[in-house]
Amino acid sequence: MTRYLDDNFDRPVRVRDVATQVHLSERHAARLFQQETGCTIIAYLTRRRLDVAAQRLADPALRPLSVAAVARSCGYADTRHFSTAFRRYWGALPTQVRAGGGTTHGLSADRGAIR
Repeated sequence: MTRYLDDNFDRPVRVRDVATQVHLSERHAARLFQQETGCTIIAYLTRRRLDVAAQRLADPALRPLSVAAVARSCGYADTRHFSTAFRRYWGALPTQVRAGGGTTHGLSADRGAIR
């Protein structure tokens, strides 16, 4: 299930999609996922998206990409929703991370704020 989420984080993903991949009911897949990872399928997907977004925003080679383009590349159709989730998770706006190169705001891979 995590492999599917890691491979498809940039697309719209529903619990139903994940469950179908492993031939389980939605409820059973969700229960097993939480038991094994300690978080919900959607929380895992959100964390994955926001981790990748932070890496892309801090990467000087990707500076020509707008924040909206980074949001879309990480599975967010709405930039406002992306910015809100990003700020809640990282404690900084995407534009602040872009301006500071990611280091000023203490981005770390084991953030884990979304459960």
